[in-house]
Amino acid sequence: MDYKKALNKRLALVLWAEDEEGEDDVVVFSGIFIQDKGNYYLQREGNEPNPEIRKEWLSRIKVVPEDLKDIFLNCEYQLPLSVGDAEETSGSMESFGLKWPDN
Repeated sequence: MDYKKALNKRLALVLWAEDEEGEDDVVVFSGIFIQDKGNYYLQREGNEPNPEIRKEWLSRIKVVPEDLKDIFLNCEYQLPLSVGDAEETSGSMESFGLKWPDN
């Protein structure tokens, strides 16, 4: 899919990590996929930081199937990423502008 079709549309950033028991832990963040000065961002609501979407991730952007839109916060597109261990990831995500939810 051409990622440019997703520009200025709702994008679900789907982050996969592993919890303490080795089970999958998934969190979804939503926003508008924008381009600014040659870089790409997930523009979030309010004063929240806008995480940068790296250029090497652009080919992973996909359309959200209609029957899954509720799960993906009514976004039109998704970007799934694996981020490793959920506990280790929590701190590094804050520098990215996101916070892993507490269970």
